[in-house]
Amino acid sequence: MKRVFSLVLASLVAFGAFAADISVDTLKESIDSALNSGAGKINSGLEDFSKELQKTVPNVQTQQNVYSDAFIGKLFPEIPPHFAAGVNFGITQLNTEGLSDAVDGIQNILNSVGGLTKGLDLDMSVPDSLILPTITADLRIGGLFLPFDFGITAMLSSMDAAKIDTGDKSSFRDLGGNFSVSGSSFSGEINFFTLGFDVRYALLEDSLVLPGLSVGAGYALSKGAVAVSGNASTDSSGVKHSVDADVAVAYVTQTMYLQAQLSKKLFIVTPFVGARALLAWTDNAYYWNVAYTASYSGVSASTSKGADETLSSGTYFIPQLYLGTSINFFFFQTTLSATYDVRDSLFSGALSARFKL
Repeated sequence: MKRVFSLVLASLVAFGAFAADISVDTLKESIDSALNSGAGKINSGLEDFSKELQKTVPNVQTQQNVYSDAFIGKLFPEIPPHFAAGVNFGITQLNTEGLSDAVDGIQNILNSVGGLTKGLDLDMSVPDSLILPTITADLRIGGLFLPFDFGITAMLSSMDAAKIDTGDKSSFRDLGGNFSVSGSSFSGEINFFTLGFDVRYALLEDSLVLPGLSVGAGYALSKGAVAVSGNASTDSSGVKHSVDADVAVAYVTQTMYLQAQLSKKLFIVTPFVGARALLAWTDNAYYWNVAYTASYSGVSASTSKGADETLSSGTYFIPQLYLGTSINFFFFQTTLSATYDVRDSLFSGALSARFKL
């Protein structure tokens, strides 16, 4: 009798292990199928978001080194030359619908397998728009020779941001940004680097009657990455589920521009207006990966799916109009400006504080 009971027990144990193996393998196959069918939506969303970055980043670049004076200095060289230095904070609206579609696509993959992954919520929701910030230091000097002034600006969220390469996904997959949003099972990061310079030539010097008028040209190089990640785990009917998801989009943008600016000093304020013509080149790359594991009674199965692509936009032309004013108090100047992208109807703004001589 004991021998028969032992055989029955052994059979049940073996059958349980076999059933557990079938259970986790079934889950793995279901997730595999869902990942394969849903990958297209994720890729499409990230490609759309890359196109939005191609529009937005050049607008971000031109929020830096904005001065109310059309020209600092005089039409003829002076000793000592004029200079100004300070910090600048800028914002530009960014359409993130494509990124939102991509992360929704990942969650939809989990939802599409019905009750098998019930309760496995990544909480990776992304709004349809964000504000892309910039914080820079700048320096401008004029009056060295002829009626020119020269400006330089730079920003860096981390040393790794300067190393971003759209051809090397490892350079932006795991970047930690200086601007982050975090919550339950959610984190979003923005990482960026910019270096730019410009030169302006004075056509008119601001006087008692006449306004200041200048024309100029500039160049800016920007590198950055936007990343979203999520993870979740749950225990359903004894089956443990866990998933990790990562999405990252990187850009390298070079922009050249021409500009004209008119300004007039009125007591302690200096209002100004201007126009720019931008020509930008952007390379984009994106990366995403979803890793899923199911385990039951010591038996587990894992699967993962992802993609990485490098995109190139060619050239992109942007006409801009801008205006603003500054408040001048002895050697200090605070400037507020707003910019409108005529082509894509994007608004940007900047606020700066500088020491000026």
